[in-house]
Amino acid sequence: MDNTDSNKKGISPGAAIVVAGVLIAGAIIFTNSSKSPSQNTNEVVEKNTISLSELAEKAGVNKKDFDSCMKERKGLAKVNADADGGEKAGVQGTPASFIVAKNGTILSINGAASYADVKEKLDQVLASTARLAESEDIEVPAITADDRYLGNINADVVIIEYSDIDCPFCKRFHPTMERIAQEYGSKIAWVYRHFPLDSLHPEARTKAEATECVAQLAGNEVFWRYLKTLVVN
Repeated sequence: MDNTDSNKKGISPGAAIVVAGVLIAGAIIFTNSSKSPSQNTNEVVEKNTISLSELAEKAGVNKKDFDSCMKERKGLAKVNADADGGEKAGVQGTPASFIVAKNGTILSINGAASYADVKEKLDQVLASTARLAESEDIEVPAITADDRYLGNINADVVIIEYSDIDCPFCKRFHPTMERIAQEYGSKIAWVYRHFPLDSLHPEARTKAEATECVAQLAGNEVFWRYLKTLVVN
């Protein structure tokens, strides 16, 4: 059988080798691009260090100390602890928030709820001295000294938000919670906890670690100022 006949019935040996090589190369590229963000976290940290460092310095944090904190990943434990707590509470997407009252009431706030929706639920909880009948059976980890908060941490009602800094819905929800925190003042506390969605936002965990480095180095107030710069960008 000559080459003409073989070409009619199938691919030539030489072409088969070329095609196989292309398929293997494609498989390698696909495998590398499919790695979970957690496997490439150090690359993400290196990529973002300059901009995050500059923003930290503008917020009033010593740049050298911040860079050291990021290099040693001193914020990672807090970020992981927040995320683990969120999983126990059943969080799957962000933002996921919970109104938690000392009387035992727990009400969830789904997604980027409107100011009116948050206010309605909050007022309902604040007006009751007893556990509401519609209280949900959710295990939200208790407030600790490591939590980042605005308002009165000892208030009878606390809103705990699990959030991803790069999540567009979280960015939309942030001003709503800022308004709630400002208007209710010492009546409540707004607690911010990290829940980076690595598969959707591969840089969110690094940014979360950056906010925790800022908190460790400069305190709660600077944490919130720095967080806002990341959320609005």
